[in-house]
Amino acid sequence: MAAHGRVAHSREVVEQVRDGSAHGGFLLTQVATGSLRSERLGASSMIAVCRPGHRLCDEALLTPESLVDVALVVYRWDAEGEPLAQVFDHPARRRDRPVHTTGSPETAIRLAADSDHVALVPEFTAHRSLRDGDVRLLPVRLPRWSVELRFVYLAANATRPGITALLDALPHLRADLADGP
Repeated sequence: MAAHGRVAHSREVVEQVRDGSAHGGFLLTQVATGSLRSERLGASSMIAVCRPGHRLCDEALLTPESLVDVALVVYRWDAEGEPLAQVFDHPARRRDRPVHTTGSPETAIRLAADSDHVALVPEFTAHRSLRDGDVRLLPVRLPRWSVELRFVYLAANATRPGITALLDALPHLRADLADGP
């Protein structure tokens, strides 16, 4: 997400910060290089969510094999995210229920909230939807996957008021990220 609030892919965020159309932005996983500086906010585990009332909500524990007959959408943050999607591409998976991937965790969460999809997303991206009751957390035993969140800015802009304010707020953002919904 770029500093002006629009959701963008990491490559786009980096370009916007470099060309000055954004003062700073947030990246998932990617580490900034060159004239950019980045500050780690933390890592967020991947979780599974579904709409309230989904038939899997009352299950005590689910495995990837438990999800072979549900519509599944996996947030694919970059090539590193592809193996997670492949974990669910089980030979017994119904052909009419393929594993879908998306570059937008918000899209995955909306599909889960508004349909019978189960979404795999970074936990921090689902905080608001979990808190508001739009989705429910599913007890899926996932391989240990996490996505790192970083704040990125142009080194030359380090003393700009907006950047210094965000840098000063990083400890609070880290705490909020760690606390969850």
